[in-house]
Amino acid sequence: MPPKLADQSAAVRIFDEIGFGDWFHCFTGVVEIPGGIGPLVPRVSGLTGAGLSTVMVLAAATQAFVLGAPGLASFPLVLAMLLVWMASRRRDTIVAVSQLLSR
Repeated sequence: MPPKLADQSAAVRIFDEIGFGDWFHCFTGVVEIPGGIGPLVPRVSGLTGAGLSTVMVLAAATQAFVLGAPGLASFPLVLAMLLVWMASRRRDTIVAVSQLLSR
């Protein structure tokens, strides 16, 4: 279970520092579940990579600018680069999902 859903004290403290509180740390935990499963499902893996890369860039920005720890922002940025690579390799699935949704 993601730490954000398990209500771990460190996660709660960090989200309190950010200023969003309980609702946002629960929302983040809910987003992490399909984010963890999505790369394993070929049909949505590209879309998952694109979405999670956005989340990682925002996490890095929060780490650097809100929490004042720019040195810790490198890890989510490396993950974001890997996720962008995954999304680019699976861009055909992004197009297929967008065509399916536009019907």
